[in-house]
Amino acid sequence: CGECHASDAHFFKGQQATDLYGADGQLVSESNGRWFGCNAFAFTINSFHQEIISPFIGIGIMLVIFLTVVHYHSYGPKRITFDPYSQEVERFSLIERSVHLFRLISFAILTVTGLIIAFNLHLWQQLLFASADQMLDIHIWSGVVFIATNLWGIYLWFRDALFASYDKDWVRKIGGYLGYKGTVPAGRFNAGQKMFYWYTTIFGLIISLTGVILVFRDSFTLSTLCITSTIHNLMAFFLIAGVVAHAYLGTVANPGTWRVLVDGSVTREWARHHHPLWYQALLRKGKVHEPEEEAQNGEETEQPDAQAEDASEDESRPETRQNSNKQNGNDAPKE
Repeated sequence: CGECHASDAHFFKGQQATDLYGADGQLVSESNGRWFGCNAFAFTINSFHQEIISPFIGIGIMLVIFLTVVHYHSYGPKRITFDPYSQEVERFSLIERSVHLFRLISFAILTVTGLIIAFNLHLWQQLLFASADQMLDIHIWSGVVFIATNLWGIYLWFRDALFASYDKDWVRKIGGYLGYKGTVPAGRFNAGQKMFYWYTTIFGLIISLTGVILVFRDSFTLSTLCITSTIHNLMAFFLIAGVVAHAYLGTVANPGTWRVLVDGSVTREWARHHHPLWYQALLRKGKVHEPEEEAQNGEETEQPDAQAEDASEDESRPETRQNSNKQNGNDAPKE
């Protein structure tokens, strides 16, 4: 791409005669890019993308993968009991799991086809697809699925993704991912998941809008398309990096957690540890009940306290003290 889109490329910067004799009798010329319909600003933005940003995108994604490996070897995974078929606490409904699944599949296809298009990986295109047109069609239809599931996901998880005051504590402790062993406050989504929600919402909407413009490119000027393609590619690269980190935290860093996307349930221990405020809210609403053994143990531990309180109340009454003194006096041995 740089051969045509570089800042000094003749394809755009080369001059073309538009009038042999201008007002002053001299040759009038303009750049090929302007003749094509691309203004100087749009061309500069696109050149910056092709010459500076694109060569480092791959390095940036590999850096994110490298950091996940460093984190894993430095802190290891969180090992909280996770039974994928416990049916103890419902974490995600069937609709939520379906939306997440189809959004994930469509995004994976968009990532593969998009990287091939962005970097002109002709050999991979020949290996994976029958033709360039077929690859482009798959990219477009996967984009349609992504837009639909992205909008649906925004609607489903909007209320759960609103930030609360307790999220500040989660951020201060980095969610326990840097060595903190205690319990950090979290609702149905912790602060990190909320940030990822808004991250994917903003970048997903921008990618969707610019993608629609590129699909209907015949209706827009070349300047618009140059700027739009640059924004589309950059947002996609950032989103890919974010999804890689999200996938690591949802799988390797928390073994077994990904299975919640299969049957939708988690154990009580997992819910208490990872999302304590959400778990307490479920208990108050009666949607989750503690096991009978734990409830009985709780009652047994409360009985001595209750008896002690009754005894202290009785002893605090004057009548009780008098009766106690009389009883002690009558029962005392006589000298």
